[in-house]
Amino acid sequence: MFRHFPKAVYDGDALGKFCFCVGVTAITFYADVLFFAECGKFDLDDRINSVKYLSKQFEYSDENPEILSEELKKRILRR
Repeated sequence: MFRHFPKAVYDGDALGKFCFCVGVTAITFYADVLFFAECGKFDLDDRINSVKYLSKQFEYSDENPEILSEELKKRILRR
């Protein structure tokens, strides 16, 4: 959030950045639920590892956040 949302100042896409933040939060929650369903347990270490993995996939990639924010905007705004 702190890395991508401020970029809206330059590209004017605050809604896309907001959708990205909400989407990644939802994906993180869903991944945690899947992990719990598969393993039968979920603790702080599991949460940390989940967030680290998802952070690598979304936060440190230039393409993945753009793809996710565009898809979420389409679905939210029904464009």
